[in-house]
Amino acid sequence: MPSRSRSGPVVETFHTTDPDAFRVPAQGGLRHHLVLRGPGPFEAWRNRVVAEDLIVSRGRVAPDVTQHTGTGRYAIFTLVAAGGPPSIMQGQPLRADQIAWCRPEAEIHAQTPSGVAWWNLCLPDKSLEPAWIALFGSPPPPWRLSVRLAPLANSRRASLIAGLSAALANPASIGPTLRDGLLRLALEAFATADREEEAAGTEAAARRAAVVDALVALADRSKEPRSVLSVCAELGVPVRTLNLCCTTLLGMAAGQYLRRRRLQRSYADLRAGMVTSVTEAATRHGFWELGRFAHDYRALFGERPSDTLRRTTEQKA
Repeated sequence: MPSRSRSGPVVETFHTTDPDAFRVPAQGGLRHHLVLRGPGPFEAWRNRVVAEDLIVSRGRVAPDVTQHTGTGRYAIFTLVAAGGPPSIMQGQPLRADQIAWCRPEAEIHAQTPSGVAWWNLCLPDKSLEPAWIALFGSPPPPWRLSVRLAPLANSRRASLIAGLSAALANPASIGPTLRDGLLRLALEAFATADREEEAAGTEAAARRAAVVDALVALADRSKEPRSVLSVCAELGVPVRTLNLCCTTLLGMAAGQYLRRRRLQRSYADLRAGMVTSVTEAATRHGFWELGRFAHDYRALFGERPSDTLRRTTEQKA
C-alpha cells in the first residue's frame, strides 16, 4: 500500500481484487474511472511512484477493462508489453512497438486487454515545450489529437523500460538525470517518426477528434441529461457524423456514450450517498424506465444499484 518518506516520493505497490481500490488516482489532478468489461473476478496489481515532477507506474488488470482518464496538467506517455493483443486508445491500437503520447488537459478513453502489462510516464505540461526546444531548436508542432502514436525502435524501447524500471525499483534514483533522460527518449521517438506516415489521415483524424472532444466537454459540463439531437444541434454536426466519430474513437455510438456517462453519474451519487433511493438516482439523470436502468447499471458496474446504495448506507452507519 502507499507509503511516504518525509522528503522522498510517494511509493505504492499493491495487488487487489477490489476495483474501487484500483480506481484511486495518483496525485497531481489525474482523474480516473474504470469499467469492467470481461467475465471473471477482478484482479490487478500496480507499482507506482509519485515524485514532485513525474509519475511512473506499471500495472496489469483482469478481465478486460475500459479506462476513462483525465490527464489534467500532465502529459502521459504509455507503453504496453509484447505478447498480447494491443490496447486501444481513442480508437487507435497501441502495439508493443509503439509509444502513445496523451496530451495534457485531455479526456482519454482506453480499452486495456486482460493480463497485458503497461507502463506510464506522466510529466507536467510545463516541462515539455522547453525540452522540445532544447532538443530540436523550435517549439513543438501544434496538434489537436488527444493521443498520438509513434513507432518505437527496439533500442529506444529497451532504454525507456530500463529507466522506468529503475524509477520503480529505486525511487531514490529519481532526479534530473533520470527524468530528463526519460523525457528525451519519449520526445525523440515522436520527432524521428516517419513524417509522411504520420501525416496520412491526420486532417480527417483531427476533425473526428475535435468532434469527440467537444462531445466529451459538453457531457462534462452539462448538469442536465442531454439528448443526441440537442447535442448535434449544439455541435453543428449531423447524427451520422457524430456517430461515426464516436464509434471510431470511443468504440460506441454517441447515444450509448451519453447514456454511459449518465449511468456513471448515477453510480457516483449512490456511492457518495447523495441520494436516498435508487429511483432518485435514476430519475435525477434522466432514466425513467427503472427496469432497464437496473439492467444497464448491473451490466456496466457488475452489481445492482440497490447493492451500491446498501453498501454506502452500511459504510455510513
